[in-house]
Amino acid sequence: MKFLLLVFSCWLAAAALAAETPVLPAAKTVTFSVWGGGINEAVSQFSQQTGVTPLVSAVVSTAAPPSKIFLAAQNLPAEQALEWLARAAGCHYRLTAGGVYLTTGYEWLKDRRYGVIIRNVETLVGSERPSDRAEKLTRFARNLDELMKIVTLFEPLYRYRLEEHADGQIKLNAQVPAELKPLFMAALTALEASGETPVAAATPAPAEQALIDKLNATKVVVNYRQRPLREVLADLRTQCGLNIGFDAVGEPPIVTMELGEVNVQVALVAVAKQIGLRSVEMAAPNGVWLSREKRQWQRFPSRRQLWLDDVEVKCYGVAVAAGRGFDGEKFADWARQNVTPDIWRDPLASIFYHAPSGNLVVVAPPAAQQAVRNALGKGRIKN
Repeated sequence: MKFLLLVFSCWLAAAALAAETPVLPAAKTVTFSVWGGGINEAVSQFSQQTGVTPLVSAVVSTAAPPSKIFLAAQNLPAEQALEWLARAAGCHYRLTAGGVYLTTGYEWLKDRRYGVIIRNVETLVGSERPSDRAEKLTRFARNLDELMKIVTLFEPLYRYRLEEHADGQIKLNAQVPAELKPLFMAALTALEASGETPVAAATPAPAEQALIDKLNATKVVVNYRQRPLREVLADLRTQCGLNIGFDAVGEPPIVTMELGEVNVQVALVAVAKQIGLRSVEMAAPNGVWLSREKRQWQRFPSRRQLWLDDVEVKCYGVAVAAGRGFDGEKFADWARQNVTPDIWRDPLASIFYHAPSGNLVVVAPPAAQQAVRNALGKGRIKN
């Protein structure tokens, strides 16, 4: 226990100092061979091959499932390898200029100092007529609920106050972790900005398109009778050239499948069902992940924990771009369910529509921002 506390203390110190530790080297690749071992074995293999040692939160070491890791993969790019390590360990990760951290959430922020936000917001509420005031305030409060949902992690009973003054001014009074204050202020400022026009990317990224093409074109032979899962996955990897990872399922089962020659997608779905999982997700550039979540073939959701190094605040002028009849609030609700849905479950990520400015405000990392732009640009607007 003393050792775990020491590791956690060192980890917090490293995060606070943000030392000039290099980020993951882009040219490095990782081969994992951990079958029934613990997180320390997996971290050791990662460290030896990348030269970067992830610091492991004591919460991960003592509480995060699973107790055993089953992970066999070859030549994963360094950041993808970190992603797979976090998924196999049932945790999240942070990748910053200060280092690499395995974490279960935002426990590393809970004891930080607080910053105070006091800001006039009457112009953001958009209420010019007294008869509209109550409705406008209610709508603005819903936006703040979405924007400041992370605050409840630190003070579950504390939200914020909208203070109405006799002179008509409305002030926002909130206390937030000091590191997050610039993010919230930037989001409030974005409500007054002229939103950029969202333009969709024409095609998937090259690595994703190459993986899609490979999945569509590759055939494999599936004839296994009472074979250990590790052997089955190794054989499929040899046949299709793809790494195959999977969500924790306890002890891996013995597999019997006799399908003959089939498309690799058919084979992977069959393997997922054999081991009690529900879907297969793409993990560019060279892998797929078998998941317990029910999803269509898509980029698999990242376990990367959002943080200021990653997050952007963007506003998109969707009311003008979409034309009359656009319901921004309905689009925001739809996007939370359909556009990188795992991102919006992270308490630091937000997406909401600000009616007075006609802006869709998005607080998220670049990949999620692009996904929102794609949805808007392709006309995937729900009314």
